[in-house]
Amino acid sequence: ATGAFAFSLTVSSENGISVASIAYAWGDGSSGGCCGGDRGGDPGGGREPDFNPPIVYNPKPSCSISTNPSNIQAGGSSTLFWGSTNATSASINKGIGSVPTHGSRGVSPSITKTYTLTVYGPGGTANCQTTVTVQPQQAPSCTISANPSSVQYGGSSTLTWNSTNATSANLTGVGSVATNGSHSVLNIYGTTTYTLNVTGPGGSTDCQTTVYTSQIPAPSCTINANPSSVQQGGTSYLSWSSTNATSANLSSVGSVGVNGNYTVYPYTTTTYILTVYGSQGQSSQCQTTVSVGTVYNQPPSCWITLTPQYGYGGSSYYNRPSTLSWGSTNVTSAYISPNIGTISSYGSQTVYTSDSNQIYTMTASGPGGTATCRTQQVYIPNPPVYPPYITLTQIPYTGLDLGIVGNGIYWFSILAFALAAGYLAVYYLPALAGIKARVPIRAMEAPMIFAKSVATSVPFVRNTIENHAGWMPQDSMTFARAENGRAPRIVITRK
Repeated sequence: ATGAFAFSLTVSSENGISVASIAYAWGDGSSGGCCGGDRGGDPGGGREPDFNPPIVYNPKPSCSISTNPSNIQAGGSSTLFWGSTNATSASINKGIGSVPTHGSRGVSPSITKTYTLTVYGPGGTANCQTTVTVQPQQAPSCTISANPSSVQYGGSSTLTWNSTNATSANLTGVGSVATNGSHSVLNIYGTTTYTLNVTGPGGSTDCQTTVYTSQIPAPSCTINANPSSVQQGGTSYLSWSSTNATSANLSSVGSVGVNGNYTVYPYTTTTYILTVYGSQGQSSQCQTTVSVGTVYNQPPSCWITLTPQYGYGGSSYYNRPSTLSWGSTNVTSAYISPNIGTISSYGSQTVYTSDSNQIYTMTASGPGGTATCRTQQVYIPNPPVYPPYITLTQIPYTGLDLGIVGNGIYWFSILAFALAAGYLAVYYLPALAGIKARVPIRAMEAPMIFAKSVATSVPFVRNTIENHAGWMPQDSMTFARAENGRAPRIVITRK
């Protein structure tokens, strides 16, 4: 038969075998098909034709996948390796996705993971898988010890430590240290626990050691009074000693030595308490009592002193401190004037010097009456200041040192002058007396003329000496004649 002819071919795969199915249609409207058998025929005769379609075989794909290493620590990494056959594409789960049919890839899982490889091909699909095991981080650990572990108070010890899985370490009282090491601690003043903290990827941990200190015995003391019983205003001698003490305090006195003595002047019965302290803060007390008996109607007595007693004038000495000390017996009250006021029966006070003689008066009163005692600050003013002057200690004063020859000439001149004066006195004084009686009172010319005549009779002496040595002092002596009623005189000068 003639006419149009149409057919279709369908290929399917079953268990790796491809089977072709054919469908056809003739122009006369008839149709037919075959599924892998000899179904062909004569289309014109109305019979199915015999037809043997081809059978195609496609092998199924296969794959393999592995890891190296298969066990890692948290934070570590591993590499996936895979391969396949009869595959045209592949993919890996756990967020990786499409990959080549052969290859490798690094992974860093934080927990254990199983990776599945799926491959695709004409023959179907195939799966294979591998597992990466993640080991959790190991927690750090440490040990610490002290050598020696027991020391004396204020002693020292050496700390030694080790750690594993740690990246840093910190020691109390020291700070950051190496993860393995040692450290010396000094001046341990009490039992102390040292803590080492180590930190690593797996966390942190602590370890401790304790250094023990031996206790120092508590301090102790004894105190005595001699005598332990006195009359009012009497004195007693306190003495004390202590052991294991570093400081001490005596009531009514204050800080004292750990061993010592002190004189007291109790007016009434008094208990003195000594407190001693140890190096570790311990304390202990001891005490003694001084009994004071009352003596009635005994006359009081007192004394008062000032040290230093003298005050000097001038800004450098004015208002300088002095110590005013006093004491008394058989008194109930006392005061000092001026500027002091009421005082105890014994004591001292600082006063300051003034520019006058200051008198301090102590008045002590008791059942037996009143006593008064005094002390005085003596003010010594600055000595007067005199201008420079020269004192002549040689009589007669010459001021000359002319050597043997010069001194001889000088003394010869003095002798000549003395002889001339004697001559005038012997021969002219009587005559002068007679002239004075005859001359009228209103006229004084005769004595003056006479004096001039006498002066002219005195031989002239040079007032300088020539050719004196350069090292000699340059002194000169000048004779002044009597003129106008003035007596003759000698003038000595030095250059």
